[in-house]
Amino acid sequence: MIQKARHLLIQWVRAFKEEILPLRMSAEERVYLGLIKQTDLFDANFYKTHHPQLFDLHLKFPERHYIRWGEAAGLFPSSRFSPSVYRRLNADLFPSDNSDLLARPLFNYLKAGQGQNRPCLEPAQEAQHQKVHVPDMIVTPKRFAVVVHVYYPELWPEIQQTIMRSGVDLDWFITITDQGEPASLVVKQIRAQLPSANVWLMPNHGRDIYPWLYLVNQGVLDPYQGVCKIHTKRSPHLHDGDKWRSQLFRDLLPLNKTHSLLEAFMNTAKAGVLTGFEHLRVGHRWWGYNTEKSMQLLSRLNMDVDINQLRFPSGSMYWIKAEVIEAMKALELTFDDFEEEVGATDGTMAHAFERIVGYLCAYVDMHIQVAYPDGPENF
Repeated sequence: MIQKARHLLIQWVRAFKEEILPLRMSAEERVYLGLIKQTDLFDANFYKTHHPQLFDLHLKFPERHYIRWGEAAGLFPSSRFSPSVYRRLNADLFPSDNSDLLARPLFNYLKAGQGQNRPCLEPAQEAQHQKVHVPDMIVTPKRFAVVVHVYYPELWPEIQQTIMRSGVDLDWFITITDQGEPASLVVKQIRAQLPSANVWLMPNHGRDIYPWLYLVNQGVLDPYQGVCKIHTKRSPHLHDGDKWRSQLFRDLLPLNKTHSLLEAFMNTAKAGVLTGFEHLRVGHRWWGYNTEKSMQLLSRLNMDVDINQLRFPSGSMYWIKAEVIEAMKALELTFDDFEEEVGATDGTMAHAFERIVGYLCAYVDMHIQVAYPDGPENF
């Protein structure tokens, strides 16, 4: 009885901290709330539909959630406004004092940017790109490669240091979300520091998944026995997004241990994907709002799927063998298969693809291997 009461108390405290406290508003925030309720740039149905995994209480008060938490995380209030894009494209309108309401993107737009017809979405992106190919400089490809997707340019130094400290001899392939000047600057930086790296600007489309599949489909990764897929994961909608990224980097590219980790993975014939021990998700509850799209993807391979056998590496970072890459290529996913970017935190094609990685391993008679601190294990 005491244990049950203690469990209930813990649940209540957690709910209070995670659901109720974030909805408490200051006087200034209440002013902001009044302004939001007068504009059609906040679409409550859109907000709830694109972020369905929010707590029930947050879904009942979406405007409050956006003000207290969602805007800072970059969540779209409607399909017509991106907080992060507006801030990046209109930095001159923002005050240096972050406590000023004008530091809030939507408030700033409604009070200043809208009257000046300032942009609040990414410029239209073209679906066509230059053909990606393995440059002539790679006459003899190495055994392994790393594919990095950079959405947050400020995280590039962390990724570069992590890869270089791993000590593994790799060919580098780097895709960068084309966000104007910040992206161009990091391209120049990479080409100066890593002249042999292969770098491409890509549209803000399909998160890290579309750029990865673009390289896969073009055959860029065909020469390699194993590839490390990582990206500048931040997940600002999660309180531990940065910790998640750092842990995955340590699991996949551990200092002084990557060689032994990778050899153990390669020497396990049936292991197709290697992920960190804290990031393997198993079981039906992890489908989220992605079951239907995931089944549509797997139907392209005529697979007989048991939805209760879900296993996937969360975070979409892993080592992967050539056989599973070929299974990904067989899906024949293109630009048009991915939705327009509207900041959704679940239910997109990218989220669906993340969840089918274990099934793609099974498709080629392989499984996921997990890297524990004391050595890898198969799952």
